Amino acid sequence: METKERILATAEELFFRFGIRSVTMDDIAKALGISKKTIYNHFKDKDEIVEEVTETALQKDKNECEQIYLQATDAIDEIMKSTQLMRDMVENMHPGVLFDLQKYYPKAWKRYLNHRNGFIEIVLRNLKKGKEAGLYQEGIDAEILARFRVASIDSAFDESIFPPKRFKLIDVQLQLLNHFLRGILTPQGLKLYENYNKVNHYKHTTI
Repeated sequence: METKERILATAEELFFRFGIRSVTMDDIAKALGISKKTIYNHFKDKDEIVEEVTETALQKDKNECEQIYLQATDAIDEIMKSTQLMRDMVENMHPGVLFDLQKYYPKAWKRYLNHRNGFIEIVLRNLKKGKEAGLYQEGIDAEILARFRVASIDSAFDESIFPPKRFKLIDVQLQLLNHFLRGILTPQGLKLYENYNKVNHYKHTTI
């Protein structure tokens, strides 16, 4: 792996584990066993590292969501697989990551907001697909609920609502998802959802 890629990979790991603001250039250098000068040969400052880490992580998330869409059997299967992806990502993620981005790294935050808008479209596509298949209730407003769903994902990172000392991030996300789905599923969709929850490869996403 090239030095620049190693720096980004290590920075991402540290940011996710400890939060972005608390990680210094010294921390990154120490974790890599290199000097800060070497890091500055590739990045002008920490802000640039944060921006590139954010862009890489968001692009990876987008690509994986598209793969899930192409491989999913139905709309509920897509959500269940996406939830496993989310679990893998946030299970050990520091809950202050989004707060740090928003408050201290405006360029990276703008990238995240653009990604979130794109994710709204992914959720909207799923809701329309589920309605057409009779898995989601016909009367739901897909556009409103797509925005609500993405807002609820963001809310789980708000430490003023869910203090990390009391709540695990992944537990909050799974509860919010379960509440959301049970509010829009048809009887047919609910039966399929409960069947999926019993399947082994969904065992980590069940409520």
